[in-house]
Amino acid sequence: MYVDQLAHMIGNNNPELLGEFRRKCSEQYDSRFGYRFCWRLRNYAQHLSIPIHTVAYGSGGWSIFVSPQVLLERYDGWSTLRDEMAAMDGDIDVVQQVNEAMYGLTEIARWRTIEQAPSLRTALQDAEALRDHFRREYDMHFPVYARCDPPVVGSMMSLTPINLWEIDTVRERLADLDPM
Repeated sequence: MYVDQLAHMIGNNNPELLGEFRRKCSEQYDSRFGYRFCWRLRNYAQHLSIPIHTVAYGSGGWSIFVSPQVLLERYDGWSTLRDEMAAMDGDIDVVQQVNEAMYGLTEIARWRTIEQAPSLRTALQDAEALRDHFRREYDMHFPVYARCDPPVVGSMMSLTPINLWEIDTVRERLADLDPM
């Protein structure tokens, strides 16, 4: 879902960047079995059923396993994974594959953050200026705005916070990429 949504957001604004994004996704797909497997397992779960064949509890906690043979018998959407799965002797540890897929998604997210870093830095300066203005002028650490739902006389009014507390998180993420 993350990859689909990100592709949609990028593609609407920048077809060239979309091509680079698809290459990054392909790199992860080609280099990580867990990424490929989870991509296809999501489709299996969406179109067929929840693919849990064995649940076990051991010293490492809970484990979830699926049988590659059962998956291959029940679904034909495995594409290039079919041969890899057919060659397996034992069950597939789903948690291990999800972890590997998350490493791939983390690499994609890191690429996107690096690509957006100049815009994020500019927006961050603007957000910090807004936050500092409210702190200085109104002694407010969490600025709010009044909102009426629905916007008619007599409706309920609420104070909605302006989410400026993520400024430090964004700055930390950007600092992780490279020093500013």
